[in-house]
Amino acid sequence: MRLFIIISILSLLFYKDSNAQNTNQGRPKVGLVLSGGGAKGFAHVGVIKAMEEAGLYPDYITGTSMGSIIGGLYAMGYSADEIKEIGLSIDWDKVLSNEISLDKVAIEEKDYYDRFIIELPFRNKKIGLPQGLIEGQELGLLLSKLMRPAHHIHDFDSLSIPFKCIAVDIENGEAHVLDSGSIVQSVRASMAIPTFFTPVLMNNTLYIDGGLLRNFPVDEVKEMGADIVIGVFVSNELSEKEDLNSMVNLLAQSAFVHSALDSEEQKKGVDIYIEPDISEYSTASFWSTDKIIASGELAGQENLNNWQIH
Repeated sequence: MRLFIIISILSLLFYKDSNAQNTNQGRPKVGLVLSGGGAKGFAHVGVIKAMEEAGLYPDYITGTSMGSIIGGLYAMGYSADEIKEIGLSIDWDKVLSNEISLDKVAIEEKDYYDRFIIELPFRNKKIGLPQGLIEGQELGLLLSKLMRPAHHIHDFDSLSIPFKCIAVDIENGEAHVLDSGSIVQSVRASMAIPTFFTPVLMNNTLYIDGGLLRNFPVDEVKEMGADIVIGVFVSNELSEKEDLNSMVNLLAQSAFVHSALDSEEQKKGVDIYIEPDISEYSTASFWSTDKIIASGELAGQENLNNWQIH
């Protein structure tokens, strides 16, 4: 409850209609690219904080997966400190589960709620398997509350900072740039990790995590008009054969080979490349958010000399 009260107050007080445009007149346009990486994506917050301390605000933002959530919040007008406070206040055990608070369950369903060990979907008169381990109701509710100030904005170019995120149409295997519609649904689609989170149906298209094809959307921020690109990369590189010692590791690497190769190509278009030292953390290290943010801030500060942009 305390988190949502804080969010509501911050939403009213700190929604900035033009913080980037007013700060950056008379210099090259700067694009900020934030990769996916699960919990490691909180390093983006630290880097953004270092940018703020250097007096540098991006003109455009693109992001994928966790990068889309951090990027979307920042594009709306949240500061790095505000996003940090939000991240540290989240009950991750609750958000990363399928459990729904009993007070949110309809009265007629309370007697049946959570009575069964497993529940399977019934589609087309057949019992099937779920599309993901986590339906994401609590995550969707959290995103809706965080992004409520932008609920009336359908063109993401109209946010404080123009913003785009990436998701993949699982039906035809194409990466889509999401830049209009519901920002909540868009970032939720961008981070719908296959088999972990359920996909998102939006405009009759079934979307999954954009990191499957375009985890580091550099080309997209250049197309928006960026003259200088700052890229923050927090994803894992491809593993060596010695580390591919389990079925899970092999499956994960197989799924993201294309994305890893694409990211290497995208990196060539970055002017200032930042890769925080977060190797000791994993994509699931949400309970180390404070340390991951600190690592991002340190990486940002180490690159301050590169940020004398006029």
